[in-house]
Amino acid sequence: MQVVGLVAIWAAPHWKTDPALALFAFGIIVLQPGGLAAVVLEEFADLKISLEELRRRLAGVVEFDFREHERRLDCHYGAPVPGVRIEMRHIRAAMEKQGRGEISTEQLADWATMLLMNPAYDWEGPEEDEIAGWLNDMSGLTLKPKPQGE
Repeated sequence: MQVVGLVAIWAAPHWKTDPALALFAFGIIVLQPGGLAAVVLEEFADLKISLEELRRRLAGVVEFDFREHERRLDCHYGAPVPGVRIEMRHIRAAMEKQGRGEISTEQLADWATMLLMNPAYDWEGPEEDEIAGWLNDMSGLTLKPKPQGE
């Protein structure tokens, strides 16, 4: 963590004039286990923060738009190693929260879409097909069809 601090202090004065340096410094922060972005992504996976809070806390690092018929996500960092682990407990917890009315169907769909589109999330393993299936189904709950003629 000290190295990250030194990189951030060294790079900070140059971020505005050298965007590549800013992304390099952010990349180091993200790739560190327990780094800022990894913590934020874990909090989102556990539904401790909203999509808007994730957007605010990772401004300039992750950009996304899930509102239209085409969803987009741009990550300006490499995926953390190891990735943020997603398990069936995450799926069950999200469905339970939605069932209790703690999150809306739209929030559930956005949560699943972020997990699907963001390479930082990882569910590889014995349950990966089941997890991927649930995430795909949830993500599609609010996806609007593309208007004809486009």
